[in-house]
Order: sequence, then C-alpha cells, then structure tokens
Amino acid sequence: MLSQFTTQSVALRKAASPALPRAISAVRAPAHVAVVLDATAAEAGDTQVEELIQGCLETGVAWLSLCPGGTLPQRAVTIQRLNTFAAAHRKTLLDHGVIVGGIEGPLNIHIVKQTGREELVSAVRSLAEKGIQANALTEPLLREHLPTAHLPAVDLLVHLGGEKSIGAFLTWQNAYAELLFIDVPWKRFTPAHFDFALNDYAQRKRTYGGLK
Repeated sequence: MLSQFTTQSVALRKAASPALPRAISAVRAPAHVAVVLDATAAEAGDTQVEELIQGCLETGVAWLSLCPGGTLPQRAVTIQRLNTFAAAHRKTLLDHGVIVGGIEGPLNIHIVKQTGREELVSAVRSLAEKGIQANALTEPLLREHLPTAHLPAVDLLVHLGGEKSIGAFLTWQNAYAELLFIDVPWKRFTPAHFDFALNDYAQRKRTYGGLK
C-alpha cells in the first residue's frame, strides 16, 4: 500500500538516481503529467502506480493522468486494474491528499477511459442535442462539453513502451504539451525513469507552439 511504500520509495529513488536532485522546484515541476501506458499495464501489479503517485507527491505534481494503451481488450483490463487499485486504497490515498477523479486535492489522478476522438465526438453530440448552431460554436464552448473539461492542459506527456507518438488520449489537453518518449514498458517503469522525465522537463524552455 502507499502508506507502506512512502519510506521505501525515498530510499529506492535515492539508490536508483543518486545524481538527480531529490526535489524539483514547484516552479519548474510540471503541474499536469500524463503517462501513456503500454500494453504491459494490463498484466502489471500495483508497484508502478504506487511509485508514480509517491513521485508526484514528492515533487509537487498536482495532476496525473493515466492513459491505458494497447488493444481495446488490454485497455479495458488496465482501466479495471487501475479502478480496482483506486477503490482498494481509497482511504490511504485520501490520507495522502490523493483524489482519484477529483479536482481539489494536492494530487488529482484521472484514469482516462476515452480516446481524444471519442471525447470530441461526445462534445459535438452534446452541443447538437442542445441545439447549438455552428455560428455560435466557440473554442471555450467546445471545451466545456468535453468529458475531460475539468482537466487542465498537460504540461508533460510521457509515452512508454517505445512508441513515439502522442497517443490517442487527451487530444485537447495535449495541444502544447512537452513530449518525452521512454523506451521501457510500464511494468519496468521505475522511480529513476520518473526522475529523469521531470528533470528533462525542468531543463526545457517551453514556447507553447510559439504563443509564448
């Protein structure tokens, strides 16, 4: 459980990546990290989830989106595993300030169930059902009708498993996300990999597609 893992994780993270700083400034840490899990997440245990949550708590990440990859059946299994983990450890997570599906915790975790395209279709259908005309459609209005409208923009997208793409998830939120591809499967993802991702992000100068 997370409560048992807390002290273990600090030692593990120091041993795994002694050259990296223990804490990243809240100014430099990404507020929203999205992780695209590969197909091995369908067969992985709870260790990687616990380590990732602990890493977010230690470094000030406020939002964590977990995007299950693989085939549709594999995605379904991964979503079920993540939901089971969240339900089984709900009290422990809350005690640590972790809210699954929430928006007001020190760390808010979102388990992504729909692809970005499915979300956009859902939003358009909702607008159509309300009789919104095309000339009245605006960017903020479309966003409000997305199933993930409560999620802020993704700052760092980490795609595991060797695939170099943004994946099929959080299309809207990923518009200006910084991308990092790590050629390691989820079941072998360690605190050292997460430390590497955060430190790589901290060294980047974000331009938000030229808007800044």
